[in-house]
Amino acid sequence: MIRVLHVVGGLGVGGTETWLTKGLETIDRHRYQFDFLVHGDGPQPYRKRIEEAGGRVLSCPWPRRFPLYASALFRILREGRYRALHAHTHASSGFALAIAAAAGVPVRVFHSHTAEDASDGTRWKAAYFWCARQLIQRYATRGIAVSEEAARPFFPADWRQKAPQWRVSPIGIDLAAFATGEERGEVRQELKISPGTIAVVHVGRFAEVKNHELLVEIALELAMGDREIVFVLVGDGERRRFIEREIESWGLSARFRMLGVRNDVERILKACDVFVLPSRYEGYPLAYVEAQAAGLPCVISDVVAPAADLVPRRTMRLPVTAEPRVWADAIRAASGMRRPKMVPRQLRSVAIESSMEHMVESYY
Repeated sequence: MIRVLHVVGGLGVGGTETWLTKGLETIDRHRYQFDFLVHGDGPQPYRKRIEEAGGRVLSCPWPRRFPLYASALFRILREGRYRALHAHTHASSGFALAIAAAAGVPVRVFHSHTAEDASDGTRWKAAYFWCARQLIQRYATRGIAVSEEAARPFFPADWRQKAPQWRVSPIGIDLAAFATGEERGEVRQELKISPGTIAVVHVGRFAEVKNHELLVEIALELAMGDREIVFVLVGDGERRRFIEREIESWGLSARFRMLGVRNDVERILKACDVFVLPSRYEGYPLAYVEAQAAGLPCVISDVVAPAADLVPRRTMRLPVTAEPRVWADAIRAASGMRRPKMVPRQLRSVAIESSMEHMVESYY
């Protein structure tokens, strides 16, 4: 059996965690053992599901407490006799890969899920990313990026000539979950969304990168129109309370449904009418892929990797700097698109089973 330790940082309901958790349920568990390493003791909505699928959840200190982190991770790797460490934690992955090399782990996979690059940021952050890049390129035996944009911050400049050691491979989704939309009326009733109301949905962690402030400004613009429009926000995070105060201060509470962390995102998407993603940067956002599988027209920022445009004729791209009025007009236009009756065939290429097969190839 091949034992793999996935370093994920946390087990919140994010795109990477969702993919790995659902993917764990599809792999051959007689051949692979997937365990998950989290930092600290934060909320772990997926823990029970992982354990029921045969995985273990282990914890160690945060990497910023480096001596304790290094000691704990080294011990976990040696005691677990892992063949592979698979690091999903962006810049801090470099430290995990170096510790895995010291522990004698033969396969060390770096997986880049976002296009964040702090090379031109503050002096300290730029130095941190430079150091992480050196560690990743030195100690990773394999590198996977969800898109070319996600490869850019940490892959070698000539990574295309070094395939398959360094390669791009999109993550996948459970297409079967989007096969029907029979629960639409039931979900809208649960969320108190009337039949004639346009429901605009956003799925993502409440963090600066997701640009929730723009969603509030867009809602202000749309509130001036005649038709009733509500925003359905799925997710949690450090900026949630700040955004809730902004919504309250503008008198927009009736226009928002704050759902927090959900384990039925597919149901929510199928019950809504437009998906919006105004992120400041992205790699290959799983929520956007799922929205396309749900048949939603999408209004997204132009920083989202084009590789994620699986049904491009139903997507409107806008500059992240565009005025809220421009976003509001695009959402109004998108709400008039008819929903397809079945999952578009273009999405078959991102079935979760295929993405898992491509991932486990890295462990040989």
